Amino acid sequence: FLIGGITLAGVVQLLYFFFAREVWHIYALNVLDGLAYAMQVPTWLAIYTRHIDKKHEGTEWMLHSNAIGLGYAAAAALGGVLAERFGFRNIFLITAAFLFASAAMLLTLRGKLYVSDAGDGDGILDGHKSLTR
Repeated sequence: FLIGGITLAGVVQLLYFFFAREVWHIYALNVLDGLAYAMQVPTWLAIYTRHIDKKHEGTEWMLHSNAIGLGYAAAAALGGVLAERFGFRNIFLITAAFLFASAAMLLTLRGKLYVSDAGDGDGILDGHKSLTR
């Protein structure tokens, strides 16, 4: 579901670049983008939560939240520089490339995502069965 959501978000970026010419196109593509992120966010948070170390939950959630916030800020700043240099429309192509690369990277990691054999939510990687069975 995570890979599907990331891929759909990449497709939306390409649709913005190639087809968005009218205001209603933007609204329709935002609906698709919302669906893509609705697929990604809960799935990612479930995987992340499953791999948090016991007794370090607060620290790890704080690090996650700060990394996401700083990542958004850095991406916005870099996007502004790239838009000024290469044009706003090209940002959609760059974003699509990163999204497709992310989905491809997750495909290579797919076999490394594990769930506890005991079903207790202890998602530490060693000694657990694969989600991909």
